[in-house]
Amino acid sequence: MKEETRKLHRYSNQVKLICKEKLKTLDIANQIIEDMPKIKEVIKIERKMKHQELDKKNKE
Repeated sequence: MKEETRKLHRYSNQVKLICKEKLKTLDIANQIIEDMPKIKEVIKIERKMKHQELDKKNKE
């Protein structure tokens, strides 16, 4: 999850740079679009694991 969080921050910074500099290239945008489903899946898995951990603690 830490790696995915770093990627998300990197993408966020890239988007900010694209907007700030009004870049018109598709290379940066294409990579972000390609990676988004993977990032969303990892976040979903992480949330599920945290939820399961909380459930386990509450049952103890």
